[in-house]
Amino acid sequence: MAQVEIADKGSRRTSPAVASELLDAALVEFSLHGFAAASTRAIAQRAGWHQPQINYHFGSKEELWRAAVDHLFAELEAELGWLDEPAEDPVAALRASLGRFVAFSARRPELHRIMSVETTVDGPRLAWIVERHAGRLFAEVRQGWEAVRASGAGSALSSVEAWQMVIGLGARPFANAPEILRVTGVAPQVDEQRSLLERLLGL
Repeated sequence: MAQVEIADKGSRRTSPAVASELLDAALVEFSLHGFAAASTRAIAQRAGWHQPQINYHFGSKEELWRAAVDHLFAELEAELGWLDEPAEDPVAALRASLGRFVAFSARRPELHRIMSVETTVDGPRLAWIVERHAGRLFAEVRQGWEAVRASGAGSALSSVEAWQMVIGLGARPFANAPEILRVTGVAPQVDEQRSLLERLLGL
């Protein structure tokens, strides 16, 4: 896309900068309300731009949602590195990846919030997420976990059980931090969640 300048908010901004701000706003709105309830008007207002600029940059609400999810998973993959690369010490490699995953989940709770909303009902958006991102991530985690078990380490969990534990303890507490804080009086912390995961996984 050619870089054009769009005047708004009292300044002139390049097209990629506008698109980035719209993406950031979309992540918040989609994570709070889900695809169906989030409005492009609210997204544009949160970003400080005009609603027609969403169509200009993304074409539609659906394409904006996909771009937002792609953006989050790209951040996650950059944080984790490739989990399926051979490791001399699979336990150390998995522990390092778990630590990065928990830290990312605390910093970017929008990903698990969007996943929680969009994965409760089987449909085209869930199929898209699994085919494009989640299925590949699970395959990499499964391979890493199987390498740990083959080395004689790790608890006696299947790869599916290990995956559920990683998501449940590594991501959900930060996505639901307000609930956990109100119920328990204690906000989830990165170090504590990482340590808990390592203990329960036998790492």
